[in-house]
Amino acid sequence: STWQRKPIASSSSHIYVAFSRCRCHVDEQYRLPSLTTVRLPANIDEADARKRLLHDYHIEVGGGLGELKGKVWRIGLMGYTSNEANVNALIGALKTIVQ
Repeated sequence: STWQRKPIASSSSHIYVAFSRCRCHVDEQYRLPSLTTVRLPANIDEADARKRLLHDYHIEVGGGLGELKGKVWRIGLMGYTSNEANVNALIGALKTIVQ
């Protein structure tokens, strides 16, 4: 079921974030399985990177809101698309875009 897929997708994204130039914005004890908030390196143009994700890979992620605008991405991990293949596609795209 979709509910059972969430922890797999969420764990995969957290593992990637832990070993990349990005990091999770929220402490592990407060993270939601359905939403990963990624803090980006300061030298990354987050809006441009999100555009590349959408246009080159057909992956859409949300930008930060309020004081986090331009600093974080909000990656939703819910529903039908929350599966290991899609998370792996995101990880592969991030490895190319966030170098």
